[in-house]
Amino acid sequence: MPQLYRFGEPLLFGAGTYSGAPFPKHAVLPVEQAHFERWLALFIATLKENFAGPKADEAKGRALSIADTFARRMGVAASRAFLAPS
Repeated sequence: MPQLYRFGEPLLFGAGTYSGAPFPKHAVLPVEQAHFERWLALFIATLKENFAGPKADEAKGRALSIADTFARRMGVAASRAFLAPS
């Protein structure tokens, strides 16, 4: 989790200690569209349970963007329906 925190901190707060490229670590995983759908559902549900306000909205938007980018690069983004904001 500490690495995940380091990844998210600069995205939301403009400062942090993360350096690296997260995509290559994910590119080799055997994922399908359903994995992205599940991850987004869990992430957004956790946000709604624990946070509110502009930063929560920003985190959701960034999660949707990252999921879209990764899914497209991994060739599993046949439909953008799973990225529709809820």
